[in-house]
Amino acid sequence: MKKKYVLLVLIIVISITLIVSFSNRQNNKLDEVKLNEKDSEMFAIMLQNDTGYEESSNNEWPTKDYTFNSSLSGCIDKNGNKIEEEGILTFDEETKLATVETSKTSYCYLYFDKKKLLGGDYILDSSPDNLSKELQGGMYRYQGTVDVVDNNYICFGTDNKDTCTNNPDIYMYRIIGIVGKDDTDKVDGVERDYDDTVSKGMIKVLKQTPLKEENIDTFQWDPVIDNTKTWSTSLLKKRLNGESNGNNKGNGGDTNIFLNSNNTLYPYMKDPTWTDKIVSKKWYEGDIDLYSFPDTVSELFNQEHGITEATFFRGEFYNAKWQQTTDVFKISLLSLSDFYYSVSNDDTRILSNPEAWTDAWINISDDEYTSTVMGQGQDYDPMLYIYILQSGAYNFAPQNWPTITRPIFYLNSNIALTGTGDITDPFFITN
Repeated sequence: MKKKYVLLVLIIVISITLIVSFSNRQNNKLDEVKLNEKDSEMFAIMLQNDTGYEESSNNEWPTKDYTFNSSLSGCIDKNGNKIEEEGILTFDEETKLATVETSKTSYCYLYFDKKKLLGGDYILDSSPDNLSKELQGGMYRYQGTVDVVDNNYICFGTDNKDTCTNNPDIYMYRIIGIVGKDDTDKVDGVERDYDDTVSKGMIKVLKQTPLKEENIDTFQWDPVIDNTKTWSTSLLKKRLNGESNGNNKGNGGDTNIFLNSNNTLYPYMKDPTWTDKIVSKKWYEGDIDLYSFPDTVSELFNQEHGITEATFFRGEFYNAKWQQTTDVFKISLLSLSDFYYSVSNDDTRILSNPEAWTDAWINISDDEYTSTVMGQGQDYDPMLYIYILQSGAYNFAPQNWPTITRPIFYLNSNIALTGTGDITDPFFITN
């Protein structure tokens, strides 16, 4: 009889243990679920609005316009008391999975804050120290060395921050400048047209890592082959913009290398989701004369944007203005002034000490094309393009053929951004 009693007690103990164990496993299973598969009586989703928070009326996680607020979120036990354990409730933004690491839970509430959407106006209003004063034409520029300019990183081609930061050669860009006002400017009190293809809030960006091809003919901007005096009619411009030359042989053949190309490194450059965010615009073009090269970066900028006249020497001095291209297109190249704004914290003489400019935040890893050309006099036709040396100085072809090039474009003024612009938290486009 005694043995039967002991056996009965053991059976009861084992049964209770199994029931509790099973119950705990069930609780843990229920505590780690996707919202659209859960019992809606276990969770509440609180979404931020203009006045506070309100409970979501459906069972789906909020869109990418919201971010999880771990401070406000929490759980209560079966007696209605808040569970004070830290870290019991987590939410994975990528997998959309809420995890509760306790068996005491009866009910959880997840708070989501609406992301603050930024644009060009916000960046201007925040007035970072390394954003230069307004230039003629309404443009503000990031200016300074790599130690000064550290908050102008932006992702393009993905809305996933990790994808961008883990693949910077593909997705990472840098903001060059921001259009601070619309397309008119007053010079000496007279209002004049500046650029009718840009408007307030547009952001000018360049690719952080330049394009590079082993086949030098792909990038070659050969003035003899091109038979052109301008950047806008060159083969390189057409190749960057995915335009056809109508040729299929040799250096003159069609070789698209960026926009609308089949380059697997930049699939987003064929995706309207992204390419529609790029402005089709007219670009200024002209040439620079080495005999009368501008003294300061701002003077060079003003020449390259048709604001002031460039001075040339052809036996005698004369002036000529840069003009806008006849047609609109999306992709241009780094210009000389674009680069020199990244090498100095002030507006000092451009050629003062180019060897010290290796700390530019636009990193020149090899000789690199610009969209600036150099006039060679009346007896030399066509003109020659200028390229930037690794030292920060410039030279001109055909002494050498650069093997890399760096796309530049403007983003529409209606885009919305999140992030701080830091390399670990770059701006990325949310719409």
